[in-house]
Amino acid sequence: MISLCIPTLWKYKPLVNFLESIVQIPVIGEIHIINNHVTNTPNADVLKHSKIRMHNQEKNIGVNPAWNLAVRNSDSENICFMNDDTIFDLKLFFEVDKFLNSKPDSDVGIIAINIPYKLYELQSSKMTQISIDDMDQLNINGIIEFNQTDLQGPLHGCLFFIKKNNWVEIPRQLIKDFGDCWAWYTQRDLGRKNYSIKNLFFYTPSSWTNECKDGIFDMNGLVIDDGLENLENLRKLIGEWRNINNIPEVSTP
Repeated sequence: MISLCIPTLWKYKPLVNFLESIVQIPVIGEIHIINNHVTNTPNADVLKHSKIRMHNQEKNIGVNPAWNLAVRNSDSENICFMNDDTIFDLKLFFEVDKFLNSKPDSDVGIIAINIPYKLYELQSSKMTQISIDDMDQLNINGIIEFNQTDLQGPLHGCLFFIKKNNWVEIPRQLIKDFGDCWAWYTQRDLGRKNYSIKNLFFYTPSSWTNECKDGIFDMNGLVIDDGLENLENLRKLIGEWRNINNIPEVSTP
């Protein structure tokens, strides 16, 4: 079974309709909504569904603390982290659940969306609004694949999966940036294989869960919106984590 984690400020209106489809999926055991804007919560029947676990916050706690909160409260063996402004082929949940359950905990780390380069080009400099027509040009064949990779793909934090037992809690110093990078590198340093999701219909108008704004990507797909300070902080925290746990460095973000 999969526990789904969605931090949200309720800015992306199609989320409610998407949830109405997600709750019908048998392999989805529960949906943890980290409600970072309680006064903006829509009056929707789907939010009363038995699978919904609403975590109302007094203020916006940020994406990374929201992910940690969802994992701590999850009852499922597999976790999915989903931005609130994503739309994708829902058969992915069945395929990922089957794939994760076929692997021992020690073998698999992150399974993350891999944005096709053409779509990445459209989003890379100004977070351009992507239309469904753009997706049609990608000629996706509908056969979802999971390919082992050492490269962290652009926007992979928009949608990724992990076994609950493998999650390494994100340090409190990382509030809204680089949580996906933390997950990627800690899993790889622990000797687990990371995978990219290929041939998936995937749509995001902004790729930002907390707010829609411009961003700039470096060549490794890391979003830099507050300068290099955040990246240096990530490197420092991963280094400290390695030292405490006596884990050799595989690579540096």
